[in-house]
Amino acid sequence: MRAANKLSNRPAEPQSSQNGIEAASRRHVPEWWSVSEVVGWVKAGNPAANRDHILRTLHEHCEHGRIRSQWKAKGPPERSFAACNSFEAVPAHAWVGIGFSQQLDRVYSASLPRMTTVEVRFRRADVHLEMRKLATAISKPSRLGPHWGDARIEAFRRLRENPYPRRGDGGQSKLEGHMRRWLDDRGYHVAESTIRKHVRQWMDEFEQSLD
Repeated sequence: MRAANKLSNRPAEPQSSQNGIEAASRRHVPEWWSVSEVVGWVKAGNPAANRDHILRTLHEHCEHGRIRSQWKAKGPPERSFAACNSFEAVPAHAWVGIGFSQQLDRVYSASLPRMTTVEVRFRRADVHLEMRKLATAISKPSRLGPHWGDARIEAFRRLRENPYPRRGDGGQSKLEGHMRRWLDDRGYHVAESTIRKHVRQWMDEFEQSLD
């Protein structure tokens, strides 16, 4: 009987450290990621990835329903959404009018009252599946050097084939979008502000060439 008592009072064998780490990891893996966590995960695997490019890719996947997302807003599809205190699923179609705010873990939306921002999060498993290619890609540096010359040629071609942009007609934004896609397709992920600066310069040069 004494032997049995001694056995019953013996503390349980400690888990191996490796097993403990794995168990803790399983317990604490979040199901949802914030915007900054998505960006951080991609840049951890691909430090050269441009943040604007990461956000555009994330937005596109959400808009097409490939990455599920939740935000602190709700409302019927035919009416404007309103901010709330709990996370609700974001309908894929709503992403058409949604943009990321300067507060990286929040979004703003055309369907919410003006200047309203709400928290948003993304299904981690979906992010892993859809954005792994970007996270493991070897991005070319954003410093394009002589490749800016090729980009300028493309911009001039675009300006020749389309009406010259005038103030307020949205033409410059369309050209910026075209050049962003042109650069992305060639592996050059450049900040929006840099593209805007070059497009403005090319427009001025193109206009002067017509004189």
